[in-house]
Amino acid sequence: AVLRSADARQQKSAWGRCEAGRAQAELGDYGAAERSFAEARRGQPWLVQGMEIYSTVLWLLKKETALSHLAHELLEMDR
Repeated sequence: AVLRSADARQQKSAWGRCEAGRAQAELGDYGAAERSFAEARRGQPWLVQGMEIYSTVLWLLKKETALSHLAHELLEMDR
């Protein structure tokens, strides 16, 4: 509901995409959640907020390579 009340620019922002991904994951739509989080990371690759949910989504989808890549990128940013 909060995301729908945000303007289009906010919805398309990394924050908006992460919030959408969080909601999609909570609803069990892991494919859509993965796409939302990936889009957020493309826009802001330094983003760490919400990555615990993104990593869980990747694990649930059995996308081990993508999960490993995400973990590597996040560790490189901040050990």
